[in-house]
Amino acid sequence: MVSLRMSLATSALLAVIHLSVAAPANAAKYNLIDASAAGDVDQVSALLAEKADVNGKNTDGLTALMIASQYDRQNVVEVLLGRAADMRAEDLSLALMIAASRGYVDVVRALLAANVNVEYMNPGGITALMVASMQGQLDVVRALLAGKAESDNKSARSHNVTALFLAAQEGHQPVVTALLAAGADVNARTDAGSSALTVAAPAGYLDTVRVLLAAGADVNAKTNVGYTALIGASLRGQMDVVQALVTANADVNAKTNDRGESALSVASLTGHLDVVRALLGAKANANAVDDAGATALMLAASGGHLDVVKALVAAGADIKPSGPGGLTALGVAARMGHQDVVQFLNEARR
Repeated sequence: MVSLRMSLATSALLAVIHLSVAAPANAAKYNLIDASAAGDVDQVSALLAEKADVNGKNTDGLTALMIASQYDRQNVVEVLLGRAADMRAEDLSLALMIAASRGYVDVVRALLAANVNVEYMNPGGITALMVASMQGQLDVVRALLAGKAESDNKSARSHNVTALFLAAQEGHQPVVTALLAAGADVNARTDAGSSALTVAAPAGYLDTVRVLLAAGADVNAKTNVGYTALIGASLRGQMDVVQALVTANADVNAKTNDRGESALSVASLTGHLDVVRALLGAKANANAVDDAGATALMLAASGGHLDVVKALVAAGADIKPSGPGGLTALGVAARMGHQDVVQFLNEARR
């Protein structure tokens, strides 16, 4: 199964927001960066009056404005922004991204008021809105949206993820709700074909799933390899999410493109009895086969999941067909040493 997380996008984000330096215990009064970190407005003002270099950086590559944004020094940020015309546009935008990631909404508003580019993308293709959405910073998300941040902005550098996708991936339901209210496309896809729903469902974020479904998410959308939200949730044993998806008319017999797996087959393989029962109750085909020729019964038998085997047989699963290697479910159980399953199947075929 393909990864349901966008590791490169996450790495690119962390490369920016996890930059940190220790706040000086006794700020050096001659250093603009140290004075900014300490929140010493008077000293910052004095240094600016002496034409201190606002573009100077510390060993971590951070300017005074970035440092002030990092430590939530709103008053210092406002003073430094008096020299915004002398600052590099990219540095101003990175300060916004840092403040957004940490939830410092007043600093974010100050930067937005200075007309910092709200749509700037860092080298990894991440915007301030994406950062805030991924971190669950609701107030910041609202401020950025009010500042005309584009809710559906994407970048090929970040696999075409959106702020909505990142919020859903982490289960930040209030942020998801805010983004949808701002017009975010509930069915936007990443390069891997993943949607907000297909990434939220396997993680078990029920509230987020419900909000997405209510907003018109395609319950049967498939990733590039054919995983639906239901298949992903069934694989992970997310019973509440499975029930919500079934209620929303998810196709219980949909199969993946790469292996022909269904929700029932993956739930049977992993032994999620309650999910298997729910899928069977929703008319999942108990005798469907995957691309290798294996049935759900064979997969349950291979894992020694006796209760699942019993549920499948009770639902009409045929114990006679042969699958991979010419083995029946009974043969699979015997090969794997699951004697309780062997005994049950022997009795069931009489």
